[in-house]
Amino acid sequence: MSTRERIDRQFEEFEDDSPDPRFTPQVQKLAAEFCLELRRTLGDDGVARAVAANRLETHPGVCHSHDECDANMAMDAAMTTLGIEHENLAQDEELCVLWNAAWNLAKKNHFDV
Repeated sequence: MSTRERIDRQFEEFEDDSPDPRFTPQVQKLAAEFCLELRRTLGDDGVARAVAANRLETHPGVCHSHDECDANMAMDAAMTTLGIEHENLAQDEELCVLWNAAWNLAKKNHFDV
């Protein structure tokens, strides 16, 4: 599958709760670290508010963790903690796929990966 196809499929809805095969161990590890960073930043109450708002959201590209903090900084911190070089994120399609896939996995699992 090409990078473009992976990007296009990132926001698809899944029909069941089975694990998505696109979520590689690296994605799972980053998603878990992102969840930890969000909890450090927001606390359990802030995460609960984001999860509640996400449940009501109809657009799959919206994440209400941004209502509570600059959630991009939480993902940035997660990548740094894991030693993932990401200074040129905007120019690196593979990093963007990793970032978005980890975010989507975290969001799908209510920030409890």
